[in-house]
Amino acid sequence: MEDFKLGIALPKNFPEGWGEKVNGERKNPKGPLLDIVDAPVLELKPSRWQKTVSNVFQRLGFEFEDEHIIRSNDPIGSNGVGLTSTSQEFLSIDLANTKTRVGIEIDGPSHFINVIDGNNLTYNVDDNNSRRNNNKRRRKESGPYLFKDRLLTHLGWHIIHIPFWEWSAIGNDQKAQELYCRKLLEGTESSLSQKT
Repeated sequence: MEDFKLGIALPKNFPEGWGEKVNGERKNPKGPLLDIVDAPVLELKPSRWQKTVSNVFQRLGFEFEDEHIIRSNDPIGSNGVGLTSTSQEFLSIDLANTKTRVGIEIDGPSHFINVIDGNNLTYNVDDNNSRRNNNKRRRKESGPYLFKDRLLTHLGWHIIHIPFWEWSAIGNDQKAQELYCRKLLEGTESSLSQKT
């Protein structure tokens, strides 16, 4: 697959060899757009809300890594084989316990779409952000959100989701935040123990 206007092409053995250099020169593909390959693909900065949630899980004793990045050559499943032999960053998890493969995704408004046709509703949520009208908005997970969740599940991760409206309803009450997060972890532990 090539783009003649940009002067780039996928390697014949894609994804092997993507962006690799030989003797300081980039192998196929070549082109000005690929100079960014040497930089990290995912540059992540936790939001203030994510830091707040992270602090709650720390207080509960949940061991995790902030902004865990999954690479294409990370071992997958029981056979320990990666997707490729080269390392390309392609997914991140907001909070991740890599030993138990439990991840926590802090789902802000960009993870959802507002449903306006009334079909296939998943959530009825009070919209605290709108002061003009205090009506209910219906939200559904966005395509990229569902795709990422499905990829992580197939890679052996159990993902806990924290939607923004549930966290917003808790407010700044630390005890309520801890209770909410503890219930999420307990629900995860019981579902994981049922799988074994």
